[in-house]
Amino acid sequence: MHATGDYTIAELMEVFSVGRATVYRVLDRTKTTGTTDAETPR
Repeated sequence: MHATGDYTIAELMEVFSVGRATVYRVLDRTKTTGTTDAETPR
């Protein structure tokens, strides 16, 4: 969502009802691992 430029950090915060640190943490994790939590088996 953010990588495509469709959403800003502030918009992601509002859409997912999370704080700025959470958005950056997930973006960093995605950049590092290439996956998101939704794609990671538990």
